[in-house]
Amino acid sequence: YRHILVPVDGSALSEYAIPFGIEIARRAGGRVKLMRAMSLSVDAPASLPSGVRLAAQGQVDGLRREWGGAEVPIVAEVRAGTPVDEILHAAGGPT
Repeated sequence: YRHILVPVDGSALSEYAIPFGIEIARRAGGRVKLMRAMSLSVDAPASLPSGVRLAAQGQVDGLRREWGGAEVPIVAEVRAGTPVDEILHAAGGPT
């Protein structure tokens, strides 16, 4: 368990998993990736509007700063697409 993926969705409930992911990574000598996957509607352009993406990236960057210093490298990423598919892809699973 050296690469721990913690998906967040902007809610406080999703952030509840962060300290558990950090602790697993700390014990295993691993790292944590905080990821937010944003859905695209059928009518949306192929990429997220820059303002929406910047706000989401700001949120995960804020979480990275908040939880940084836990002796575990933490990266933050925003992906556009179906959340389930993006989470599976980031985890290296089937899509």
